[in-house]
Amino acid sequence: MAILKISFLFILLIGFSAVYAQDSALDKIYLEIITEYEKISTFQADFTQKNYWAEPDISQESTGKIIYNSDKLLLSYSDPEGQKMILDSTFVTLYDPNSNQVMITAKAEQNIKPIELIKQYWNNSEKKFLENENGFNKIVLKTDDGQKIILQIKKNLIFFLELSDFENNSVSYYFKNIVTNIAIPDSIFIFEILEDANVIDTRE
Repeated sequence: MAILKISFLFILLIGFSAVYAQDSALDKIYLEIITEYEKISTFQADFTQKNYWAEPDISQESTGKIIYNSDKLLLSYSDPEGQKMILDSTFVTLYDPNSNQVMITAKAEQNIKPIELIKQYWNNSEKKFLENENGFNKIVLKTDDGQKIILQIKKNLIFFLELSDFENNSVSYYFKNIVTNIAIPDSIFIFEILEDANVIDTRE
């Protein structure tokens, strides 16, 4: 019986060591990612965005460019052509040229910069590390309320990000042609609103 107890304890210790080793490896990766993004003053990339709504089983794919600096972010879509979303420190502006509509809302609590999403969820998630081909590392974060975040990282940069909720609705972004730390004029984050545009401002 003593031998069985010792063997069982040994198995538990092996399991604990494996989990601890993975947690340590993940924390090291996390710190390396944070350190890398702290060096980035400006960021731009082409992206492919995929939305999926589980209840009607509908998918939609969009493409465009993401550009941001320390306090502003622009999603400029090429498909649907002309759509834009601009975030600054206080509000969000959405523009759809097809409907000639502009919506202005208070800034959401959730920051959509990939690195800020990771910061928000990292300490409150169950984490799993997988190594992919071609030098990519894959990290899966799961929260207690059923949200899941999938990341693909290479050289401490995020090339893929997917968020899903407990109902399996999801949105994902694949980034390519990443360029960092080049001058971005403020005019990039400004667009003209036509006089006849339907402006909906929900800010209080």
